[in-house]
Amino acid sequence: MKTLFIYNPSSGKGLTQRQIEHINHELLIMSSSVEYRYCENLPQLYDVLENPLYTYDALVFAGGDGTFHHVVNALSRHEYRPVLGIIPCGTLNDASKNFGYTRNISRSLKIISKGFIQEIDVFKVNNHYGVFSLSVGTFSDIPYKVKTIKKKRFHALSYYELALKSLSIKDHIQGEISLNNQRPFCFFAPFLLILNSRYMGGFKINNKAKLNDGLADLMYTNRGWFNGLFRFFFRQRKVYKYAFSKAYITMDRVSSWDIDGEELVAQKVDIKVLKNHIKIFANN
Repeated sequence: MKTLFIYNPSSGKGLTQRQIEHINHELLIMSSSVEYRYCENLPQLYDVLENPLYTYDALVFAGGDGTFHHVVNALSRHEYRPVLGIIPCGTLNDASKNFGYTRNISRSLKIISKGFIQEIDVFKVNNHYGVFSLSVGTFSDIPYKVKTIKKKRFHALSYYELALKSLSIKDHIQGEISLNNQRPFCFFAPFLLILNSRYMGGFKINNKAKLNDGLADLMYTNRGWFNGLFRFFFRQRKVYKYAFSKAYITMDRVSSWDIDGEELVAQKVDIKVLKNHIKIFANN
């Protein structure tokens, strides 16, 4: 197995030099060769992944949800996509939790070394690819509003601080949704959430999510306690939930969406679920 190892130092707490050397050492044991690339920013990451990676069997990256998002967006330009392995070092790591990864480096390396491969869906939103979440409305701007230096210092608390402030801000979004080419319907809610994941914001809120069924879940609720957030945790029967493979959403105004923790500005989004688009080493 030929492996490309990419490290994004801006994710979460990052890694020490000793940890990087340990990862390289362990990858060399399970691979015939390992090439290491240090990507300090997004242009460097996309530059590394610009050319098709035919010579590599596996792409292992150290980073968080944002790194996962950009790796998938870069790879989706190519027909050939190597199997992904993750060393989570982001703030919440919601995406990697779905596959058994934790911030424990030894556990993550063990998952990769076992070689169990799972095919997973991703969703295409206009010209962007999403790994696990898309949202708009209250709470959705938190991931990209928190500055990197604050995330490195306070970790998940930096997100929760902004979330607490958002609980008391009464706001709503509205628009029109068409699912699976069916007749559109209107919605009026504090926020709209689309998940191809069991996790969001560090919490498990979508227990029955399947990551390779060709479907994503759209969820929203009417206004209520804590801008409707209370219902997602304690009264899920009050949450509207729809599974779809295609969706078209029109907002009443141009809005800032959160796609895997990155900002996407749009009034209309065309969403398609791409079944088994990516392969990943997972805990079986």
